[in-house]
Amino acid sequence: MSFKSLVQSGSSKDLPEAQERVLELYRRSVRSVPFIMECFNMEGVATPAQLRSRIMKEFRKKTDITNPRALDLLVVKGLEELMMFLTQTKQRHHLIAQYVQEESFDPRKLGIIDRGESEFLKKFLEGNA
Repeated sequence: MSFKSLVQSGSSKDLPEAQERVLELYRRSVRSVPFIMECFNMEGVATPAQLRSRIMKEFRKKTDITNPRALDLLVVKGLEELMMFLTQTKQRHHLIAQYVQEESFDPRKLGIIDRGESEFLKKFLEGNA
């Protein structure tokens, strides 16, 4: 299934067809994670498993939607978002802000804070983490 088949003209005929398009977008998003990790140099910020988990979380937020037209709209928006990352229209900080940083983000666990900064900077960052 190509990207064009996800953004076919017209809307889905019924709910199962719309759900199939959602699943195809999910699969494409998850399969794109290694490429995105490499292109945006994300090794020190997040793991592929964390990004896949975040993608799954975003898709599960919308599981209660049963209107095929609404699902089609979400597929188009999701595909647009994916294409913006694949073509590098969005930048690294967009990826980090939208899909990596959340309540569980702790830079100390990733070793970001302890890179030989001054004592003042370490205390400042620890106080804001």
